[in-house]
Amino acid sequence: MPVTHSQQESASPLLAALVDREGRYSGSGVNHERKPFDADLRLRSRAGGHAVEITYRAVGLEGAPMHEELSVISSFSEGGLCLWTVSTGRPYVLDLPLRSDQITSRGDRELIFGAGDPRDLESFRMEIVLMLGADGGLDYAHRWGLPGEELVPRSSVSLARVITPRVGEI
Repeated sequence: MPVTHSQQESASPLLAALVDREGRYSGSGVNHERKPFDADLRLRSRAGGHAVEITYRAVGLEGAPMHEELSVISSFSEGGLCLWTVSTGRPYVLDLPLRSDQITSRGDRELIFGAGDPRDLESFRMEIVLMLGADGGLDYAHRWGLPGEELVPRSSVSLARVITPRVGEI
């Protein structure tokens, strides 16, 4: 199905909002085994603003790597946005179309990208939630449900923008 002009335009404001958040973020979270970790996430504009690259790395408090992920958010050929991701936990690229783009009661913008029917207990389902905080921070979370299990939050981190002084500004 060809992408219409209106579908392409509807993705542009969201991509622009992500490009506006370009930078490095750092924070702490808890994984699916309830183990705490420190994390680093970088958002980068790519291909003239037509895509946003996310690099994410979680390290246990003892310094051992726990998770590494590379994702790209861009327009999907059928319209709307999609997040393509590969990680140390999955040896293949997974495409997660945008399911939801909502403003919360706190003024945060919650983006949910997902694969599989969330209600289908017979198959694997996954969601990545990217929260653009009204305070300038980010939350990054993974939800999944194995066959026979509910789709539930498994790992999440709250991140603050890291301000790096420019050369000569120290």
